[in-house]
Amino acid sequence: MSVSPDNATRARARSRTSLVFEKLCIQRHAPWLYREMMDPDNRYLILPNVHINTEVDFEAWLLNQSRTNYLEFFVAHASDTGKPVGFVYAYDYRPDDGHCRICVHIARGFRAAGAGALAAAHFIGHLFRTYSLRKVYSAVYEFNDVSLRGNLKAGFVEEARLPEYRYYDGKYWDLVLCSMSREAYQRRLARYEERFFPRA
Repeated sequence: MSVSPDNATRARARSRTSLVFEKLCIQRHAPWLYREMMDPDNRYLILPNVHINTEVDFEAWLLNQSRTNYLEFFVAHASDTGKPVGFVYAYDYRPDDGHCRICVHIARGFRAAGAGALAAAHFIGHLFRTYSLRKVYSAVYEFNDVSLRGNLKAGFVEEARLPEYRYYDGKYWDLVLCSMSREAYQRRLARYEERFFPRA
């Protein structure tokens, strides 16, 4: 996957948080991503659980992930301020099986503004348009009930649970594996993506 800033893709949403998506540029985005991923208030939400001690090591890790693991990685910015709002990425791409996994992370301060739902709808639509996918998977820790409820409301279905997968806040929690098929996307999310991210 290319990480060149020349490959930026932009999309605007007419909502309380207008979003612009830019393809990952490690030199530009790594400092913010490092702070966001290493923030103790965020680390318990993000898969995989990354433990990196320095920004230099993080850049090397991110570059390696971009070459070997990520199918797509975008940073979402607020269109009015240009400040990063969150990021989305696809990984564990299995072309023969027709699926991949996704992660959607929205920074604190934007989580109640609908940015996560819009980012997910747009990113899933992009993946289905670009790749021969039958479905996308989203893995959510059981304690992240806001994300889990949001996934299920959007059209994801729970397919499996890994019991007591993660220790957090004095307790073991399940990892919930949800999926959205191409057909479910067309039924539930496509109209929202078309409304907020019209294509020319």
